[in-house]
Amino acid sequence: MLDIIKKKEYFEWLDRGIADPKNQTLKGIQDAWILSLLSEKADLRIAEIGGGKSRVLQKLAEKNECWNIDKFEGLGAGPTDLPELPGVKIVRTYLGEFDPALPNEYFDVVFSVSVVEHVIPEKLEAFFADCYRILKPGGMIAHAIDLYVFDSPNTRLGIVDAYRRSIEGHGLSWLSQPNVDCNLIFQCCFATNSDVTMNIWNKIAPSLREVRETAQSISLKLQALKKM
Repeated sequence: MLDIIKKKEYFEWLDRGIADPKNQTLKGIQDAWILSLLSEKADLRIAEIGGGKSRVLQKLAEKNECWNIDKFEGLGAGPTDLPELPGVKIVRTYLGEFDPALPNEYFDVVFSVSVVEHVIPEKLEAFFADCYRILKPGGMIAHAIDLYVFDSPNTRLGIVDAYRRSIEGHGLSWLSQPNVDCNLIFQCCFATNSDVTMNIWNKIAPSLREVRETAQSISLKLQALKKM
């Protein structure tokens, strides 16, 4: 699966109590997608990449073995202090470094929220290869990825095809066939960040202000399986 999180889905997650109505940012929408996949699961080994003070793992750790893979170096305006997450093991590394602290073929699920967009294109191959390494055969990756989309095709959207190539080149298979490519344009059915949130990000990352003035901030949902 490579698709966009839609308003219809988000409204359903709110109605079901999966989404946090107090977290009205794109991260709140993305959290809800991950929880829609995993909140009823039990006895799984789950790893979150770049979880920081993970909102999702706090809920999943009640019934599952959960790991948080994050160096806590503040990348992407993330935290630098180690959080207190009961029942969650923290490993201070980045995916793509092939750290032996992360065992081969160990996890049933590897996921991330607002992380993959910070992986530079030159490191995507190593990132997904490491995801593949630590997944069990039959295991799942689920990445919620921030993306700016415009009223017409834009060269920035070439990264979407890079994500597609990365999955198809590393022994992973799509859960369902991708529905988006580099020609993606904004549609009103897409769930989005608010303009207020984007203006807050103008203060954090001002170099993208002009992009935010003409684009909408949405989320890709990327879901694939490791072949048996």
